[in-house]
Amino acid sequence: MDEVAFCVLGGYGIKAEINLAAYHRVKSLGLLRTSDLPSASEIESALSEPFEIEGKQIRYRFPSQKSRYLAGAIKQLSEKNTISIDPLETRRWLLSFTGIGPKTASWVVRNVYSTDQVAIIDVHLHRAGILLGLFSPNDSIGKDYFDMEKRFLTFACNLGVPASKLDILIWNVMRDHPLEVRNAMTEGY
Repeated sequence: MDEVAFCVLGGYGIKAEINLAAYHRVKSLGLLRTSDLPSASEIESALSEPFEIEGKQIRYRFPSQKSRYLAGAIKQLSEKNTISIDPLETRRWLLSFTGIGPKTASWVVRNVYSTDQVAIIDVHLHRAGILLGLFSPNDSIGKDYFDMEKRFLTFACNLGVPASKLDILIWNVMRDHPLEVRNAMTEGY
């Protein structure tokens, strides 16, 4: 439950620090319970209050949408009390949840199983892949996720590096150096 909640609350446009704060808030308020299921409005109320991050008041993006997704995920998780031992089967199951796409499902699977059978293809990895010539600027995370994942996993294998270590390394570098990345992307590297 915790990994699904954490990953559903993260994603595009939500910085890691806000993701973590949102997760801790809904957990501390008891909104991740699978008995007496929380409503989307309860979760939305928790997400709508600003978060203090590094001395600044920051609002969570998409509180209404994410609260619906999280409430739905909690309901689906409460209906199935066992999870597959196969990471890829679990990912297929998670893809049936409203609001969980390939990236979020892969993120959950990576965190739960510590597997290198999946990659977390996000905007940072996509940009790095373009700079490396691994992905085309025309590749879309939404439409081409599994093909991009296959290319990334092959790339990691050819380097002899676990995909989990490579994608987090790339994510950190790309996230921590946005100006350099933007310059490289506009210069056509």
